[in-house]
Formats: sequence, C-alpha cells, structure tokens
Amino acid sequence: MNTSHKVTLVRGYLRAIRSPSEYVTITYAGVAASLLGSVFVVRALGAGGRGVLAVVVVSASYLTLVTGLGVPLSVRLSAAGSGSDLPGLMGVVKRSGLLATLLCAAVGLPLAFFLGQDLRGAGQVAVFLVMLSCGLAVMGIGNTQILAASGRQRELAISRTIPSVAVAVTTGILAVLGLLPLALAIALLAIRPVLEVIISKRWLPHPRSGSAMGPHIRSGIGLLPLQLAESSVGRLDQLMLLPLVGAAELGVYAVVVSIVTLPFAFTQASINKWFGSSVRETDASLASLLGKLLATIAITAVPLLPVVVLAPLLLPVVFGNDFEGQMTLVMVLGLATLLLSGCFAGNYLLLAIGSTRMTFLPWVMGTAATIISLPIVAPQFGIVGAAWVSVASYAIVLGGFVALLRIVVPRHRKVSRDPC
Repeated sequence: MNTSHKVTLVRGYLRAIRSPSEYVTITYAGVAASLLGSVFVVRALGAGGRGVLAVVVVSASYLTLVTGLGVPLSVRLSAAGSGSDLPGLMGVVKRSGLLATLLCAAVGLPLAFFLGQDLRGAGQVAVFLVMLSCGLAVMGIGNTQILAASGRQRELAISRTIPSVAVAVTTGILAVLGLLPLALAIALLAIRPVLEVIISKRWLPHPRSGSAMGPHIRSGIGLLPLQLAESSVGRLDQLMLLPLVGAAELGVYAVVVSIVTLPFAFTQASINKWFGSSVRETDASLASLLGKLLATIAITAVPLLPVVVLAPLLLPVVFGNDFEGQMTLVMVLGLATLLLSGCFAGNYLLLAIGSTRMTFLPWVMGTAATIISLPIVAPQFGIVGAAWVSVASYAIVLGGFVALLRIVVPRHRKVSRDPC
C-alpha cells in the first residue's frame, strides 16, 4: 500500500470513529435493563431455563428472517438512496409485516409443538405467541431500518431500547415476586415486537399504498441467503449446543455471550454512521473502506476490554455459583465479538457499494465451519470449545469479506441499490 493509500486509510478511520454518542448511551440503558432482567431470570429459572429461553429467541429470529423475505434490508437500501419515497417504503413495510404474520401463523403451530414439547400446555401456547409475534417483528425491523438509513440515531436507539426495557422490567418484577414460571417468561418475549412497531412509527411518515412490493420481495429474496447465513454464524451455535452440552451449560454460554457482546452497540453506531454516506458515495477507494472496517473494530475493542476483565469476577456474584471459573470462556468469546464486529462492518460495506450477489459467501463459509466443527469439539471441550469454534468461524468470515473488498472495489462494480 503506497503513502497516499495509507493517508486515506487513516482519514477513513478518523471519520468513522466519531460514532454517535446518543445511540450508544440510549442503547446501553436498554442493555443494562436486559442484563438486570437476565439476572432475575437465571435466579428464578436456573441456567437450564435460561438455555430454553435462548433456544426460543434464536428460533424466533430465524422465523422473522424467513417470513420477512428479506424485505426490511431491501427497504433500508432503498431508503439510504437519494430521493427515496419514505411513505411508499412504509407502505411496503406494513404489507410485508401482514404477509409475515400470516406465514408465522401457519408455521408457528408445528414450531410450538416441537420447541414446547417438554413444557406442555401453557409452554406450547407461549411459544406459539412468540412465533406469531415474529410477523410484527418484521414490521418493526422494517421501520427501524428506515430510521437507520435516514440517520436518525436517537430515534432508532429509543425504538429498540424501550421495548427491551419494558420486557426486562416486567420479567424482573415477576421473578422477584416469585410469579415467573418458564411459560410466562417465554410469553413475555412477544411484547417486544409489538412495542417496537408502536414506538418506531412515531417518527416515520404515514404509510402510503401504491408502492409495489413485488420488486422489494424479489430483491429481498436475493438478499435472504445473505441474512440467513449471517444470522446462522451468530446464532446457530446456540441451537446446536442444546443437545450437545445440555440446557444448563447452554444457559451459561448464552449469558456470557450476552455480556461480552455489550460493546456491539458501538459496532452498530459506527455502521449506522457511515452506511448511508457510503451508499451515496460513487468513488469509494479500497483504503477508505478498509479504514471504516478497522475503525469499527477499534470502536468495539475499547469498551470490550473492561468487559472482558470484569466479567469473570462479577458473573458468579451476580448470577450464582454456576458461573464460577468462566474466565477462559469470557476471553475467547470476547475475541469472537471483536472479529464479529469486523464481519458486520465488511458485510455492510459491500452492501453499501452495491455488491450484493457474493456477500453471502463468507457467511456460508463460517456457517459451514460451525456445522462441521461444533459436533466434534463441543462434546469433548464443552462450551469453551464451542467458543473457539465461534472464533474460527468469524475469522473465516472476516477474511472472506476483506478478500471480496479487495476483489470488488478495484473493479468499480456498482449495481443499482433501489429495486423500485
């Protein structure tokens, strides 16, 4: 890399590192409330109950992605473009949410029977309610994607934070009162998407019908493999770990993951800051894009360090004896979080410059590494081995994105971002 490229790299780093403080501050208020709620959940239900909740959450995340047909991400790319029709895009989001709700109603019953078979009765009803709410989650994600593309950081953070706080506070109060059976803890998860839709609509224009949803569905389905692969790298391990290590060990793993990923709010703030301008930029250089990627990793690393240092000391005090001796797990998952921040930065950089066709490949490679390695490593080395599998998977994904940036950017291959 010559001197001019190095200068551009540094400038890109300095521009990206000024992340919006409002987004981070508000988001951390929600994270703090969620962590406090997790403490009460673990105390009330044990690590095993927390493990069951983790499986339900991951399953709902997948259902939201599939039934959303990739439309929310397509809408974000359109909203980030110049001259975008926000009322029309809001209409597309509304109709996609209604379609997703119908799909969730059909798929939710068999999922509730499968996931809630050990809970019976009330537990299966609770799981079905959560799966049904995934349709509203699609609508809420679409709304927040428009806010993110419009650069409305404070409104975006509030829309995502207040629902999390409401669920966490309600869960915590019920747990303290001894009124939190596992079925109710699961059912409370359905509140979040309802509140997210209500709150996010406050800052968005009224939906206008007339904008065709077909182009967004076609574009979204094309982006769906990317989103599924991306989601699998971050969540598939928790689904696979349940039969491999049991609910109790999975509960410990899920809690540690939720703690070491606290700095991810800084990752999201950094990406939200440069994504819209990167979409509109027509002459992005490789050095400037890599500068944004490195800045995102650096922004995540600064708050991650104290989390990794303090978490092993505080975990047994806050969550109980099941969480003693987890220093190695915390450190390895901290490294995984750092790599994952770079993965998301690389992912959105490629989307911003219009390269959507090959973006899913690094995620697929990481997912394949997880699927192959985890059943071999986890039974022998437990959740620490599973954490090392995550590190290896994220390293593969990050290396794939850097390689794609080096291939795509010099060729200046720009494609249309607006499916309409």
